[in-house]
Amino acid sequence: MSLAGQLPPEPAPDDVVGLLRTIDAQIVFVFDEFDQLGDQRVAQAFAEVIKALSDHDVASKIVLVGVGDNIDHLIASHASIARALVQIRMPRMVADELAVIISTGAKRLGMEWEPAAATRVVKLSQGLPHYVHRLALFATREALSNESLSVTMDDVKTSMKEAIETATQTLTDAYLKATSSQRSPSLFGPVLLACALSRTDDLGYFRPFSIRRPLKLLGHDLDVPTFASHLNKFASEDRGNILQKIGTERQYRYRFRDPLMQPYVIMRGISDGACSMAVVDQGLIAPGEGEEDEDEE
Repeated sequence: MSLAGQLPPEPAPDDVVGLLRTIDAQIVFVFDEFDQLGDQRVAQAFAEVIKALSDHDVASKIVLVGVGDNIDHLIASHASIARALVQIRMPRMVADELAVIISTGAKRLGMEWEPAAATRVVKLSQGLPHYVHRLALFATREALSNESLSVTMDDVKTSMKEAIETATQTLTDAYLKATSSQRSPSLFGPVLLACALSRTDDLGYFRPFSIRRPLKLLGHDLDVPTFASHLNKFASEDRGNILQKIGTERQYRYRFRDPLMQPYVIMRGISDGACSMAVVDQGLIAPGEGEEDEDEE
């Protein structure tokens, strides 16, 4: 019988503790994508179980994996269980780590990558292994379909299109809601693309002033007041809250609510002809001269 089968239909925290104490083994329970739970009552139940396990010194551990700045974004946390939690922040992977994913996969398959093609995948992935895996998978398939054991830049270009076409409907719908406009031309698309190309802090936030440079690279030399309203709309329900907004007036910071959206926006921009990879490379490097901290809005 499974462990779940040994619990009552609506188990209380003490039921879980009692069951685990009867097991002569240390068990680690891993709950992935916990940020997608969506039910506050269940999150609260997890918090109560974690507290009970800590109070009774049960050897078993619970690991919650999800996207969030801190534990309060994942679970109905409160002070009484803070001592039972250890928060481990997982930053975005650096370029060398992402490159290892590609080289390891290629070695196992007996294939090789053109250095520029591997660098392109790493750049597009923006520190997210999800996109490295997807782009490398599609590029490898494309190379094999051409009866080649070498992955080229052309294969990566094809993989990027496939990654866009096979993106989740959630990403696609969110992008369209954020950028659609009855007015043509509209700044919503270029401004969102500039957001994806902007410099960010360690938590992924950028300042409005930081997107001036990528906007200029996209052909729009604009001052902050011209596109400030677009940023605010991106952080509203009208545009699907595609951005998060924090801070106070004249000191606002923004970031993509879904981390997977940033690479998607960049690849979508390239695919739609809104920018080239050369623009992407320039937009994601160190800031240009003259970018100073100052009030923006």
